[in-house]
Amino acid sequence: MNLIFTKADQDKHLEIAAKLTRSTGWRDDATSFAAYDERGDEQDLLAVVVFQNVDMTGADIHFAGARPGWASRRLLRGLFRFAFAPRLAGYNMLRAPIPEANVDAMVLALRSGFRFDGRLRAGAADGSDAILMSMKRDECRWILPVSNITPMREFARAAE
Repeated sequence: MNLIFTKADQDKHLEIAAKLTRSTGWRDDATSFAAYDERGDEQDLLAVVVFQNVDMTGADIHFAGARPGWASRRLLRGLFRFAFAPRLAGYNMLRAPIPEANVDAMVLALRSGFRFDGRLRAGAADGSDAILMSMKRDECRWILPVSNITPMREFARAAE
């Protein structure tokens, strides 16, 4: 599998994500990040992730898998690197408001490293409660903290 990540075709990917998540729409600041499996000349959509409600603390995140088994480790690693890398999206925190009935999404979020923060009464689009989960950059196991990266000159000296 050759993974390709793209921010191109925002309108198309936001529309796909809305259908997959049964969302009533996105806020004006919403941006999408799509993952494709490239095989030869064909590209198969795996997932679309939407970021919105961006503020000083981070952004809300919404996952939309396009087929079963989409949440591979490679895909999640690429997604979180994009979300947290300072030269890319550069968010400090991701918030996941999940409708209380969507247990599968909560399980995925927990397995990805999100933590429970609380309940947002009537916080889901359909008026039901939302379970609020979040992940901070320094808690994300899918990326390496800068302090864990050994500079090449130190690595070369240690090898001597």
